[in-house]
Amino acid sequence: MQQIQVSDLKVILVEDESGSRTMLRLLLRLAGVKSVHALANGSALLRQFERIDADLLLLGFDLGDQLRGTDLVRYLLRRQRLAQCCRVAFITNQADDALADLPWLQLPCRVLAKPLSGMLLTGLLRETAVLLSQARPLLQAVSCGAEAEALRRVIRIRAGQLPAISRDAIRQMQVRVLLDWRYAKEAWALAGRIRDPLLGLELRLELAYQLGDLEALQQQLQHMQQNHQLKRKQSWYLCRFQALQLDELPEDLFAELRDSQLTPYETNLKAILLYQQQQLAAARTFLENRLGQARDSYQRNALLLMLITLTLLDSLQAAPADAHAEWVDTYAGQFNPDLGSLDFRRFHQLILLARAVTVRATVHTIDDEIDPALQHFAQEDQQLDVFQRLFLAYIYLRLGREQHALEQLWRVEVQLTAMPMAAERLAVGYFHRILFGYCHSDAQLTAQTYTQWGLMFNEQKQWYRALKMFWQALRCQPDDADCLLNLLTQLHLLQLEQYWDQSATDLVQRLQLQTLTQSQARQLQMLIVPQLPRRG
Repeated sequence: MQQIQVSDLKVILVEDESGSRTMLRLLLRLAGVKSVHALANGSALLRQFERIDADLLLLGFDLGDQLRGTDLVRYLLRRQRLAQCCRVAFITNQADDALADLPWLQLPCRVLAKPLSGMLLTGLLRETAVLLSQARPLLQAVSCGAEAEALRRVIRIRAGQLPAISRDAIRQMQVRVLLDWRYAKEAWALAGRIRDPLLGLELRLELAYQLGDLEALQQQLQHMQQNHQLKRKQSWYLCRFQALQLDELPEDLFAELRDSQLTPYETNLKAILLYQQQQLAAARTFLENRLGQARDSYQRNALLLMLITLTLLDSLQAAPADAHAEWVDTYAGQFNPDLGSLDFRRFHQLILLARAVTVRATVHTIDDEIDPALQHFAQEDQQLDVFQRLFLAYIYLRLGREQHALEQLWRVEVQLTAMPMAAERLAVGYFHRILFGYCHSDAQLTAQTYTQWGLMFNEQKQWYRALKMFWQALRCQPDDADCLLNLLTQLHLLQLEQYWDQSATDLVQRLQLQTLTQSQARQLQMLIVPQLPRRG
C-alpha cells in the first residue's frame, strides 16, 4: 500500500470565526499541508465544491449559517457529494453535542475541542495519513464489489497488529464483508472488538436491527442510556425500535429539548409528531410559529417545505381538498427555491405538480399537462433523492397510478438502507409508511408487495433487508403458507433461529399444522433438515 504523507493531504477547512479560521490555516501550513481550502461557512462549501474529494474535511459544529456541521455532512452523504474515502473531523467548543450527533461514516470521525493546539492538529493529520494509507485501498475494494479473493484478503487482515487509528476502520470493513457473505454471528463478534466506544455501540445497534435480535438490541439501548452515550441519538434509536411494533412515533421524543434547541430536521420531525397526535392544525401552528423565528433562507424553505408536505399528506384523507390546495398555494408563494445554498430548486416543479393534482377536475384533463413533466423526472431518476421520490409517490397516488407510486416507494426503501440514523431518516420512514398504506386496499396486496420487495433485495444481495420484508409480509398475512415459508427460508439462508418475534421452530410448527401443496411440503422438508455450519 502506498504510504501517504501529511504533505500529500488535501484539506478543506470550514470555520465561521475568521480569527480561528486564519489560525487553523496557518497551523495546517506549519504542519506541512500544501493543499488547504479555507471557507467561512457551509454555504461557501456547497457553492464551491460540487463533490468533495478532499482527504480531510475539517469543520466546525455550529457554522453560523443553515445546517450544523453534523447535519451538513449528512446532507453531503445523502446527495452523494462527499467521497467515501474522505475523513471528517469537527472542531468545536460544543464537543458533547457533536459527539452525540455524529454522522455514520466509513472512516472514524474525530471531534476536537477548541482551542485547537498545533500539536493536537499535527496528531490528527498524522493519523489521517496513516488511516488513508491503510484503509482507503481496502474501502475502495469493498465498495466497488471486488473479487472474492480480494475480499478474503480484507477478512484475513489482523487489525490488532495495525496502528490504533486504522483498526476500527478495518474492522468496520470486515464486519461489512462478513454480513455480505451471511456470517452474521462472526460479524457481531467482530463488532464487539471495535475500540472506539461510540463507534462500536452504534455499529452493534445497527447490527441488532439488521439481525432482528431483540435481546441484543435491548441490551445495547440500556447500555447507551446507563452510560449517557449518543445522547442526541438515544431517542432516535428508541423511536426506531418502537416503530417496529407501532405505526406511530412516541409522544415524548423531544421532551428534554426546547424548540430553540432543535435542528431543522428535528423541528420537522416534531411537526410530524404533532400531526399524528393532534392533526394538521397543531402541526401548522407549530411550524408557522417557527417560521416567524427563522434566521435564514434555509430554515424558512425547510419549514415551508414541511408545511406543504404535511398539507398534501392530509389532503389524501380530506374530501374535497379545496382548503388544502389554498394552504399549499399560500406556502408555495412564500417558498423561494433560489435562496440559500442548499438545492431547493429540485422541489419547485414537484410542488407545482402536487398542487395541480390535488385540485384536478378529472384525471384525463390533467394528464396532458403533467405527463411530460413526469417523463422528465423518469429520465432523471438516478439523480432523485428520497424527498423528491416521496413527492412523486404522492403525485402518482393522486393520479390513481398506484403501481407507479409503489415503484417510487421501492426506490425510497432502497435509499433508506444507506441513510444514517438521524431525524431526517425517521421523517422519511414516517412518510413512506403513510404513502405505502394508501397504495393498497387490503392486507393480501400489502403482503404481496413486501414479498416482491424481499425477492428484489435478495437479488441485490441485501439479505437482511430482504429478511425484514418477508417479516413484514408475514405480519400482514400471519396464516399464509407462502409468507411463512419465505421467512423460514430466509432465516435458513442466514443461519438465524430468530427474527424479532418469529422463531424458525415456531414457523415450522405452524406450517406443519397447515394443509400444504406438494411444492410447499417439499420446500418445508428441505428446510427442516439439520444445517451444517458453513466453512469460513
